[in-house]
Amino acid sequence: MTRQLYFEKRLYRKLEHKFRKDGVRMVIADTEADNEEAIAFFKTMGFAISARYVWLGKTLRRPVKKADDAEHSRASTPKPQKSQR
Repeated sequence: MTRQLYFEKRLYRKLEHKFRKDGVRMVIADTEADNEEAIAFFKTMGFAISARYVWLGKTLRRPVKKADDAEHSRASTPKPQKSQR
């Protein structure tokens, strides 16, 4: 076992210990389907590919600010006053 893998396993075990202590019931690992190294790691840590559950995902993107919105935002922001001595 490489030194890096040793630390990865140790870190995950500590994390899982904390999860259990805090009452967490399920941990989900997310990786690309072709990331064989990550899949092997997770299997080593007790994860299983399950056909019982289907996980659906949706990526939400931030709306792109229009140039007019950005200008309005800058114009409505009060400028700091210089102190007069």
